Amino acid sequence: FKNDAMPRNSEIQNKLNMDKELYMKPESRSFTLISLKPDDLLMDMNINEEDIIKEYNNYPEKYNIPEKREVFLINLQDEQIAYNIVYKTNNSNNSSDLKENFIKTIINDTEQDSDSISLGLIEYNDLPLEVSDSVFKAELNKLIGPEKTPFGWRVFLINKIEAEIITKYEDAKDQIEKELKVNLALEKMYDLGNAFYDEIAAGNQIQEAALSINANIIEFNHTDVNGMDLNGNIVNDLPPYPNVLKTVFSTNINNTSELTS
Repeated sequence: FKNDAMPRNSEIQNKLNMDKELYMKPESRSFTLISLKPDDLLMDMNINEEDIIKEYNNYPEKYNIPEKREVFLINLQDEQIAYNIVYKTNNSNNSSDLKENFIKTIINDTEQDSDSISLGLIEYNDLPLEVSDSVFKAELNKLIGPEKTPFGWRVFLINKIEAEIITKYEDAKDQIEKELKVNLALEKMYDLGNAFYDEIAAGNQIQEAALSINANIIEFNHTDVNGMDLNGNIVNDLPPYPNVLKTVFSTNINNTSELTS
């Protein structure tokens, strides 16, 4: 079908006004990204053996897993009720499961339930010192109490013990060395950032300033605020730093943005 009719200029203009987003491309910018990560500096970090040993000895809680205990505990005001619970629990017909007997007796003889007496898996420091001393000296699967306390009478049961895990120095050495290297690298990052701006302030070009601190330099051409190129394809090389494009599009042409951490 041949159509020789041509739209008038006014019709074309009206169409453009109505659907202008179909005929527009977003603003794009070409920019140079300079980046420096602690990981880039780790190879140059040297840690003394003495520093690793000192870190291991000073912070054992970082490399060891403390003992944990599953505890069921009840505090009672009445001494006789406390003794009755201990007696009924220990003399139940079901002698195979002390925890089940303890919980069932409490439910029957008090207004408390299993959730209210379960402390879960706890460490020594999770409880007041006086309570922890008693709990962490108690035997497994043996009803303890009644113990007299300032709050009444305490009865508790240790249902499970997860033993302390002590990591040997040889096993923790590599982890400690890496942590110390990262800390040193982070400190050096601030020094290098200041050195970079000193180079800029001295009148050097941004690429020259970046080279002086061995930073990574990547150039991007015609990228829009959504990370797309002129053909609408995603620019895959953009690093996953937060607010990269927001910074790019808020910086004036030929200016250097602020240092972003």
